[in-house]
Amino acid sequence: MAGPVYEFGEFRLDSGQFELLRNGQSTRVERKPLELLILLASRQGQLVTRSEIAKHLWDSEVFVDTEHGINTAIRKIRKVLGDDPDEPRFVQTVTGKGYRILCAVEVSNGQIGVHDPNLLDDRVPKLQPVESRRRSKRLLSAIVFATVLVIGLICAFLYLRRPLPPPRITEYNQITHDGRPKRLIAIDDSRLYFYFSPASDNFEVSVSGGEITQMPSEVRDYNVLGISPDGTTALLQGPDMSVWSDGVLGGSLRRINGVFATYAAYSADGKYVAYVTRDGDIYRVRSDGTEPQMLVSRRTVAPSGEWSPYALAWSPDGRVLRFSELNKIWEVSSTGSNLHRLFSGLAASNAHCFGHWTPDGRFFIYLSGIQRGSAIGTFYQISALDERRGPFRQASSEPIQLTSGPIRWYGAIPSRDGTRIFAVGVTPRGELVRFDSASRQLRPFLDGISAEFLSFSPDGKSLAYVTFPEGILWKANADGSGRIQLTDLPLYPTGPRWSPDGNQILFSASPDAQSTDLLYVVSSRGGEPHRLIPEDNGKQGDGSWSPDGRRIVFHSQSNGEAALRIFDLHSHRITEVPGSIGMYSPRWSPDGRFIAALSTRFSGLPVCDLETHRWSTVLSHEGIGFPSWSRDSRYLYILYADQQPGVYRVSVKGGVPERVVDLKGFHHTGLVGLWMGLDPNDAPLLLRDVGTDDLYALTLENK
Repeated sequence: MAGPVYEFGEFRLDSGQFELLRNGQSTRVERKPLELLILLASRQGQLVTRSEIAKHLWDSEVFVDTEHGINTAIRKIRKVLGDDPDEPRFVQTVTGKGYRILCAVEVSNGQIGVHDPNLLDDRVPKLQPVESRRRSKRLLSAIVFATVLVIGLICAFLYLRRPLPPPRITEYNQITHDGRPKRLIAIDDSRLYFYFSPASDNFEVSVSGGEITQMPSEVRDYNVLGISPDGTTALLQGPDMSVWSDGVLGGSLRRINGVFATYAAYSADGKYVAYVTRDGDIYRVRSDGTEPQMLVSRRTVAPSGEWSPYALAWSPDGRVLRFSELNKIWEVSSTGSNLHRLFSGLAASNAHCFGHWTPDGRFFIYLSGIQRGSAIGTFYQISALDERRGPFRQASSEPIQLTSGPIRWYGAIPSRDGTRIFAVGVTPRGELVRFDSASRQLRPFLDGISAEFLSFSPDGKSLAYVTFPEGILWKANADGSGRIQLTDLPLYPTGPRWSPDGNQILFSASPDAQSTDLLYVVSSRGGEPHRLIPEDNGKQGDGSWSPDGRRIVFHSQSNGEAALRIFDLHSHRITEVPGSIGMYSPRWSPDGRFIAALSTRFSGLPVCDLETHRWSTVLSHEGIGFPSWSRDSRYLYILYADQQPGVYRVSVKGGVPERVVDLKGFHHTGLVGLWMGLDPNDAPLLLRDVGTDDLYALTLENK
């Protein structure tokens, strides 16, 4: 039965055939909603009241809840049209009245023109009925065959272009259970090679867990850089950065002539080695050291900036080399052409590094995260880049995040069969402890909260601290009660210091992932932090108040080497401390006479006497940090974490340092791995590592 045909948007509504088509495809619609849609289309642009709709749809029916029926029909119409009730394209609701069609509707009578064969030119010869039927049959068969062929080709094309299921992690198996910080460096078919952090001898453990053993003594002084794809040969780095190989770990060593490297990796076929020189250049050589070829020149990429490539990874076909640099992944061909950055379209705060291909080349597994500031190490999750290609399918450029949750992942390496990912899983947490001089023990302080950078108010009644790893600055009473949050993300405060009047707290932070550290102040009663020196965009850190509260000393770096500078809060003048080139982490003594600092130019603890304007070195030693003044300004406390770890104090006049706390066997944690401070009675405060840090095997499912 013929009837009007209404066309709007991508839809064709045939009222005679009672059919709705979308882009030529029939769409299933229930009868009442379709009747209502025909009514609205026939009254295009006009308001159709709810009473008219009820009469049109249910005039002869009784005991019908028309209000509910209309609402249901409208909802189903919107669903089939893909219409948003808040921002409608097709059906507009007139509250309390009814509905109208918004868009333009074209109306036709729906009839198809009829061709009259009697109107044919008489000069056209008429076919005999039998021959005509034969030709029509052959034509119909050809049309059917062509249609089936085209549909088949379209289906095949769509099938080959279909989105493939993404990979996912289906199981987590913990391999080690000691909790000590580790760094995974290489794997083979049966073993994982790693070292405990801080750097120590190399160790190995079975991929299924069990006893941890040291690597053979013959290679104990070498760093494992990588294992050949067939698992038979290791790349080792000697103490002088020379590169060696051995047939099996613990076997005979063979030096790769002329190669000195910070990182190195075998190609998938084991014929080549790519390596990074001490200058940051990337080379490719044959595994015997012959035929060297430069792939990436530091002078070309970063002639004056920082450039330190690491984590080299060859593609399974040997055509591409990827590497990490400053939390970004780069790619270059194995001949040195087409150097470019991956994920260049992502936000600058996105970090990605330490990538490895699965052996079949289907996925590139790497670490990803969001950088929260220049002072904080990024907390990584494991992600994948889908490298699956086909005749009609391009590799995806969209990252796939495989893990989430509180565990942070490091050093993810796919297994040789591609079914697992081995990685270090870290759940960071610290326990705040204070040294008890009576028992000579470190005991939990403030119930052992996970916090660092403690700073007490001048009257000792309040304190400020930064939670770890969240990075939030809090102010509280001295017993930990009455907490007030002072900062929020993305700021990650470090080194908070109270003003002498107790009204403000000074700290360093980066406003975003790509900016350098700047000085901020915030009211101790709460409020919005603000820049201390907004006119200076150079690096600013470790601010320390003068005892009168009129000046602040800080380390700064705008052009060239760092130096100490003093900011006058009244005049806003900035002056450089004479003789402070290369110094950082300044601390103003409580009596106002001295400024202590650390130095990049020499090992030790320089102190400037502001009365004589002369510098002296009160302690000449490497590996010291976190200088803190005693209350009476007579001593400096420092943290030493090397051969004889401990908290020491040394007289401002110099002399032999005295060990206050023995830290042998103490496991540090914190934003930079360790931290030390003092309470109002000069009792050392530390952050003990109580988090977990172990090797895991993650089952990777991909279809």
